[in-house]
Amino acid sequence: MAEQELKLSVNQVVDMAENERRKIAELESNMAAIHNMLRDTDNTIVSLSEIKENEGKELFIALGAGVYAKAEVKDSKKFLATLPAGVVLNKSMTETNKMLEDRKTSIKKDAEEISKALQSAVQNLRNLEGVLQKIAANQKKQTQ
Repeated sequence: MAEQELKLSVNQVVDMAENERRKIAELESNMAAIHNMLRDTDNTIVSLSEIKENEGKELFIALGAGVYAKAEVKDSKKFLATLPAGVVLNKSMTETNKMLEDRKTSIKKDAEEISKALQSAVQNLRNLEGVLQKIAANQKKQTQ
């Protein structure tokens, strides 16, 4: 198959590079959110194991935003888990751990996809910047 030559103006290449920069910023923001979700899920898994080990003892329970409450764990066999659409279900320790591990797997998969998209966007930007550098070098030669 024969290659076709594509002609773009300098402004079009600059716009394309700017679009890639915006895409990179958005993907980096998404990756940060993904890492926060993964850390939160990992912390919850650790907290569940601590609750199981300390049933009947007083613990500090994280309420969020750096606020903790002292609480005594009376039952480490049942937990309330929130599902999408605000549905709350009773779950056993095993079911809760499985739900969290499944969530962790899903989050990691999302992170891999975002990472691939980020690598692609970075490579596209490098290519566009290379084109812009060649254009600038050619323009400099023509003015000399």
